[in-house]
Parts: sequence; C-alpha cells; structure tokens
Amino acid sequence: MKKLLMLVFSLSFVILLTGCGDKVKTTVCDYTDSSGKISFDVSATNNEIDKIKMIVVPSNESMGITTFKDIDEETKGIIKESFLSTYGLEKDTYDGLKISVEFDDNMTVTFDADLKVADKDLLKKIGMDFEGKDMDFDKFVTNIEAEGYTCK
Repeated sequence: MKKLLMLVFSLSFVILLTGCGDKVKTTVCDYTDSSGKISFDVSATNNEIDKIKMIVVPSNESMGITTFKDIDEETKGIIKESFLSTYGLEKDTYDGLKISVEFDDNMTVTFDADLKVADKDLLKKIGMDFEGKDMDFDKFVTNIEAEGYTCK
C-alpha cells in the first residue's frame, strides 16, 4: 500500500510539473489598404510578447511601379540599400533582428525581431518602440484589432 501511495504521489507530481510549463501563444494580424499590406506574426510566452515578425508589402501603385519582376538585380540591391538607409540601418542582420527585402511582382520587407535580444534603440528605428509599454499579448491583440487589423 505504501509503495502504491508513493507511485501515485510521484505520478501526480510529474503530471503537475509537466502541466505548469511555459504557455506559448501566437497570432497573425493583417491590415490592408490602398498603400499595401502589413502583417504582424506575434509570439508570446506566458502572455508576454517576445517575438514579432512584421511583414510589409507596399502596393506597387504606391511605389510608382507596375512590377518588380522585370527589375535587374543591381537595381534591386540599390532599392534594398536605400530602404535600409531610410531607417538608419547599415546592414540587414543584427543580434535579435533580421531584415529581408525580397522581390517578385511586389517588394516584401520582413522585420523579424526577438524582443528579448534585439537592441531597443535599433527596434525604435524601425518603428518597434516598446520601451515602457505593456507587452501583454491579449492587450496587444485587442488594441491592434481596434486599429482595424484582423487577427487569427
């Protein structure tokens, strides 16, 4: 009987420990208008946002172009460098932040940020100023949906 109680206690303890791990939440929030599309792919651990991937696809009309498909690689490189310098950036990879600029019919710019690692001043440069802000996942979703984004 004593061994059975110890076994039950041990199993209960293991179940309790495995059930109390970090809880991860994710969502993707999209907004589209005539100037293009913005998406936020947000990840939170224990309801605190720790990673954000922002994807910006400006409309070709807003860029004054029909398609990026026919633009040569040298021009694409110039556009990318110009885009990065607009934000005061010298390269596309930093600790906790990776920026990619891709071209097909449209230009797609992706900012992939690990908020626990990335430099706060660097994040401010690209419009991700979270200093002193509540990083509560549920509040973020409520606020961004109030601004017209659709989250799923």
